[in-house]
Order: sequence, then C-alpha cells, then structure tokens
Amino acid sequence: MGVRNVHEREYDASTEVVGSLIDSLASPNDRLWPLEKWPPMRFDKALSLGARGGHGPIRYYAEHYVQSRSVTFRFLAPRGFDGTHSFEVEDADGRTVLGMCSTWNPAAGLGLAGSLSSDRCTTRCWKTA
Repeated sequence: MGVRNVHEREYDASTEVVGSLIDSLASPNDRLWPLEKWPPMRFDKALSLGARGGHGPIRYYAEHYVQSRSVTFRFLAPRGFDGTHSFEVEDADGRTVLGMCSTWNPAAGLGLAGSLSSDRCTTRCWKTA
C-alpha cells in the first residue's frame, strides 16, 4: 500500500502568476522550493522534460512538465524510494489553486517525503504569488 500526500493552496492571482512559481524551481530565482530548510533542488539542465537531478540524497527526473502548469518528478534514489513528487496549477472558479502531491512506498523514506510536504515548500510561495 502506498502513501499519497496532497497539499493545496488557493490564490487571488492568475494561473500565469502562480504557474511562474513552478517554472522557477531549481533556478537562481527559485520562489517555490524551501531553500531555508532543504538542500537546493538542482538539475543537469534547466527545468524541462527529462531534466535529472534532485536535492541532497534524493534523486529524480522530470517525468512530465507543462510550463506554468505542472511538473512531476519520478524518484530515482535512494534505492527503494519509489514514487513521484508533483506540483500543479489549476483554475478554480476564478481563483488559482497550487497543488503539491507526493506518492511513495512507505517502506522507504516515509520520514523524508512526509516532512518535506509539511515543511515550508508550499508555504514559501504563498508570500510571492
């Protein structure tokens, strides 16, 4: 049985403005990742489909990316850490929702993924959207 951890936040901002937070991931102007508490997210190239990298010992690649709308990362390491981490922007009756979802095998890495999702990862962007 796997774990699915979902966090969402609504904004009075356009999908373009909120979507730009996703596009900033791993850039010098990253406005979404909780840099104060987590190792920086880094990739072998700019955020795009297939970009490989991670943060600290957690390795992943961009399995799906639609600019300013969504990104899904597939975990590669550590061994046994099987799952995904994604961000998505949606229009919800005139408001914009930024969602973060992590799915993983609880036998490997429950503490790491669980603490990231409850950390400042989604809180940081609330101030900038």
